[in-house]
Amino acid sequence: MTADIMDIHAIKKNEEVQNNPLLITFEDVELKVPYLGDNVDHLEKKIKQLEITLNSIQKSVNQLSIDKYITDKDAEKLISDFISQKKKEGIKEIDVLDIADFLRLPFSQINRIMEKLKSRGLKEV
Repeated sequence: MTADIMDIHAIKKNEEVQNNPLLITFEDVELKVPYLGDNVDHLEKKIKQLEITLNSIQKSVNQLSIDKYITDKDAEKLISDFISQKKKEGIKEIDVLDIADFLRLPFSQINRIMEKLKSRGLKEV
């Protein structure tokens, strides 16, 4: 009698799993995936596809951000304000990479402006 009850419980549990989708959270995005039984390969392929898509989107967004162009005059103001803000925060050294990452300006433009600022008396940052 006990074995029959366990079998019924196992069948019920299996039906619950099959009827409920799996919830997968990836970078704060919740995905509902239908139960696929023991077909783990299918899930792994789907995850790989999602990762490839995500990487492609991130590269596109990054490329759009980096290609931003503003005039040297406007960029100089942004860079000066960024440096001033960091100094107020007590940061004594600022890497050009930090400027590029925060402001999303081309390195060539940042280097050109930094040379201009140094010639006007800005100490090496």
